[in-house]
This record gives sequence, structure tokens and C-alpha cells, in this order.
Amino acid sequence: GIKPGDLIIKLDNEEVSGLSLSDAVDKMRGKVGTPITLTIIRKDTPEPVVVKLNRAVIKIKSVRDKMV
Repeated sequence: GIKPGDLIIKLDNEEVSGLSLSDAVDKMRGKVGTPITLTIIRKDTPEPVVVKLNRAVIKIKSVRDKMV
């Protein structure tokens, strides 16, 4: 899987170097259930790691706070 500190270097074999964050996110988005391949580099691993994922809806729960 993907760990904190991993750096994505390719999206479906396309280099992300030079892309803005929003452009890279746009390339990762797609139809739910379609596959995407991420190539990442990790500090402790000499070779790039290839991770294959299926796109899904990510649900985020809002958190409320109150000063007491």
C-alpha cells in the first residue's frame, strides 16, 4: 500500500514531474471502478514501487469543534 512520505512519480506510466498538484489530482480522478497505476518512490526502498488501485468515492466526515 501507500505509506506516509511516499512520493508519486508516475500516474499510469506518465511522469508527474512538472505538473501542479491540481493537475495531478485531475489525472487521478476518473470514473468509479476504473483502474489507475501509481509508481511511487519510498525512502527505505531502492526501487520504485508500483501500486494498482481501482478508483472509488472517498467519503470524508466533517468534524465540528467548539471553544469551551
